[in-house]
Amino acid sequence: MTAPSPTCLAAVAYPDGTVRPERFPVPEVADGAALLEVEASGVCGTDLELLAGGLDAPVILGHHVVGRLHEVGEAAGRDWRLGRGQRVVVEEYLPCGACEACRGEGTYRFCPDTDLFGGGRRVGLVPVSVPPSLWGGNAELLALPANAVLHPVPDDLNAQDAVWTLPLANAFDWTAGSAELPGASVVVVGPGLHGLCAVVAARLCGASTIVVAGLPHDRPRLAMARELGATDVVENVGDGLLDAVRAATGGQGADLVVHTAGPDVAASTTLVRRLGTLVLAGIGGTTPLDGAALVRGAVTVRGVRGRDPRWVTRALEELAAGTTRLESVPTRTVAIDGVGHVYDAMRHGELSATPHVVVRP
Repeated sequence: MTAPSPTCLAAVAYPDGTVRPERFPVPEVADGAALLEVEASGVCGTDLELLAGGLDAPVILGHHVVGRLHEVGEAAGRDWRLGRGQRVVVEEYLPCGACEACRGEGTYRFCPDTDLFGGGRRVGLVPVSVPPSLWGGNAELLALPANAVLHPVPDDLNAQDAVWTLPLANAFDWTAGSAELPGASVVVVGPGLHGLCAVVAARLCGASTIVVAGLPHDRPRLAMARELGATDVVENVGDGLLDAVRAATGGQGADLVVHTAGPDVAASTTLVRRLGTLVLAGIGGTTPLDGAALVRGAVTVRGVRGRDPRWVTRALEELAAGTTRLESVPTRTVAIDGVGHVYDAMRHGELSATPHVVVRP
């Protein structure tokens, strides 16, 4: 009698918003590919947006992934210079390697093949109908094709902290990649996953003033922002915030405003000083801006998505050095069979106490 093939567990998300644990065969590893044993998969707000109506087919979500290489094809090992047992962070991008974006320095996230907004393929967004199905981090094993982008992780950096790598790398790009930060004043609107990381990035890059704005229900997260280095927090995104920013900056406004949450982007334009920069992160749809204020102040507006890969290196260095303080942020961990429940809780605002939710297979 033939022994049954080994299987692994994954949380499958469906277009109707439901998530169910299912088992899949463990695939054989091709010469140019690999199989990752997932240690941790961080939950991102993009996952919730996809569950709310952005899926066309069943997928395994999860694109903030840390794990250990379980099997590595010979060609893949040569190309990545990595072998079995190596711990890595996996970027979500699956770039073609040949287009204009891929040939640019650090711009492969704009490759049409992996463009989230153009129907491209990426980790956590390839349908399970595509063999070998295991394309997302919310699983015991993750399939890595030849064009996966991997970054080595030190063995002494625990997975719960390492899963901050990509959000922190994004934050470095959005802050230090947008303005000269030594001595600068920074405002972060929204104390979510990326907002808290923006506080860390701004502090580590030398900002002198960091004001974080949220709403009354964000009070626990605003307290975390203080722990991470914010010099002031405000439970208001209207006139109270404007007054606080003016008080903190001698009436000048902030050198850099990073808007990570909420529809009222126009209010954020009032917070920027002349010749300052307004960064728009995670803003969808049509967003009204005060064009007159932007022109009068010669304000730079920068839309951001993802990160230049050099910031992944910086994020890993800071996490390994213990400089981020992100270990102070409470972590909600969940097993694969509880992913659906935790997504539901997040969608209903029941996990507002912390933005750090991690799937631990």
